[in-house]
Amino acid sequence: MKQEQFNCYLHYPKRIAEINAIIETADATKGKDTSLLENIVNQRDKVNKADKSDKTNRTDKINTDNQTVESSPYSLCYEKQIYPLHYGKNYVGRDPKNDVMIDDEHISHQHAVVLVHTDGRAELYDLKSLNCTKVNGKSLENQMLNPGDKITLAFVYDLVFDLSEKFT
Repeated sequence: MKQEQFNCYLHYPKRIAEINAIIETADATKGKDTSLLENIVNQRDKVNKADKSDKTNRTDKINTDNQTVESSPYSLCYEKQIYPLHYGKNYVGRDPKNDVMIDDEHISHQHAVVLVHTDGRAELYDLKSLNCTKVNGKSLENQMLNPGDKITLAFVYDLVFDLSEKFT
């Protein structure tokens, strides 16, 4: 599955290995609850895809066996557009399959990933993008995020990591 996800790099096996190592690092930081909720959201998306229905809002309430959990309280904001983030990994890039899709040639297909934990922490991982990812003006490989942080992609796009409107 990982190989298929980064098919734009098929001729660059070293790059695929580096990206997969970053994703494995991010996965290793997830707690049990974050992993559980991410799996539930991914299963719901697979069912919706099989039904050929519209993509469900990945930030809707999530029903587990014994409780209903509200979606992540975070979002990424770019100009007037708001991208709600779900618990688990949120991919950012120009590939339409991403959770946050930015259609610009300067943005990598898989540019970065925001990992939202159920305990309120959030992390940003750069996926070896060619045109850089910065948080508050500093280049990074991975960084803990705080509400109000400015994430710059490809020197062009300034997104703000913040609390979603329903939590303010």
